[in-house]
Amino acid sequence: MLPRMMGYPNEPFAGRTLAEVGRDLRAGRTGPVELVEATLAAVEAAQPRYNAFVTVDAEGARAAAVRAAGELAGGTDRGPLHGVPVAVKDIVDTAGLRTTMGSRHFAGHLPAGDATVVARLRAAGAVIVGKTTTHEFAYGPMGDVAANGPCANPHDPARMAGGSSAGSAAAVAAGLVPLAVGTDTGGSVRIPAALCGVAGLRPSPDGIPGAGVFPLSWSLDTVGPIAGCVADVALGWRVLAGAREDLPEAPSAAYSAANEKLYRGRLWINRLARAAVLSPRIGSAILELARFQPALLKFLTTKVVQ
Repeated sequence: MLPRMMGYPNEPFAGRTLAEVGRDLRAGRTGPVELVEATLAAVEAAQPRYNAFVTVDAEGARAAAVRAAGELAGGTDRGPLHGVPVAVKDIVDTAGLRTTMGSRHFAGHLPAGDATVVARLRAAGAVIVGKTTTHEFAYGPMGDVAANGPCANPHDPARMAGGSSAGSAAAVAAGLVPLAVGTDTGGSVRIPAALCGVAGLRPSPDGIPGAGVFPLSWSLDTVGPIAGCVADVALGWRVLAGAREDLPEAPSAAYSAANEKLYRGRLWINRLARAAVLSPRIGSAILELARFQPALLKFLTTKVVQ
């Protein structure tokens, strides 16, 4: 049992761990549809206070909950997240569901596919209820600069939730969802988790695949879970990291090889910068371009070898 938020004890996951929710689902004391309806109602009621969500996918969540209920009733159990509502930071691609990166520039952006972590959540039976507020482009520690406005701290709405994964931490702290996906480049999971009084994990680089996540810094970006306690974070990490044979595989070999080439390319650019031949700003731009241009990546790698 987790501590309840003072003043708002009736949110659907206030004081409840994932293990407790799972036991209730499997014992028939609640169901995925009931959980999702309670979550959607709580999110709508809490939105004026916290602004934790950018987009709520009520239709998609209800459809996923019906599927989860049918599977559980039929004896198919996908694991501890089966039928459980979760939220996803708004820089992580969700197929056909608006993903804005906290920016007006991407206000109408509809990704064609799911990020790897989202595909893994769906394969684990999780019900994605919506996208959470992020500091614009995940570039800030406060969560107060976003196209949809600042995200408030559930412990005191007059204070900031922290960033950049502000909405994910606030949604968990408020008991709206038991688990949310965040990202961390320089503290963007850890800062809001600390300020909102929940648990968050920045995993080792490449521990959780970043395919389909808006890039901020290719050498530092990570994806991490936010939950009410360490045990729940561990459950979320197992799914996001693909620690199950039936979940989608990360593009590990190709992804790691590309990162190694980019690392070697960065060594070469750093040499030029130290020799005052190339400015660091231009070097960074070249590396970003190399991520999407194989010919340039090959050229940078060859230069390091020479």
